[in-house]
Amino acid sequence: MSEALDLFLDLLFGAEPAGSFAELRWRLRAGGMGREFVGLGDRRRLAAMIVARGRSTDLYLAVAPRVRQEGGRDAVERCHVLWADCDSAESIEALEHFSPAPSMVIRSGSGRHAYWALWPPLEPAWAEKANRRLAYALGADPRATDAARILRPSTASTTRRAR
Repeated sequence: MSEALDLFLDLLFGAEPAGSFAELRWRLRAGGMGREFVGLGDRRRLAAMIVARGRSTDLYLAVAPRVRQEGGRDAVERCHVLWADCDSAESIEALEHFSPAPSMVIRSGSGRHAYWALWPPLEPAWAEKANRRLAYALGADPRATDAARILRPSTASTTRRAR
């Protein structure tokens, strides 16, 4: 596992019980999306799947862990990070000057995904409220604030730690 991917997975899931799941989704060549849930007790398998699938298709990872193998908000009990999806030049510029600085920033196409570590984790409703405030402050995508959100995962070439 690359150091960047290891750091990213620790940020999202480091304090989560081993019985929880990461949700992966990916684009299928024939159209539609594939989906798999990976137990967080098997971090090496999760990292291997991210690397392998990410080489051949668009890949997405749930930002918040799932307590059961379902993709909706009701399967999320806690969020270990807050996040913002910055797609515009203005929101990326605002992110560069935002305080507190994010714990990690991921390059995603022409945008950035920013993550702020939390301790203790927040309940989904509180995380969504905080994410909406971040989106407003940064001019980020307000539709990417829900607890069931999936975003592109980190790879060695897309990660930057906070300044």
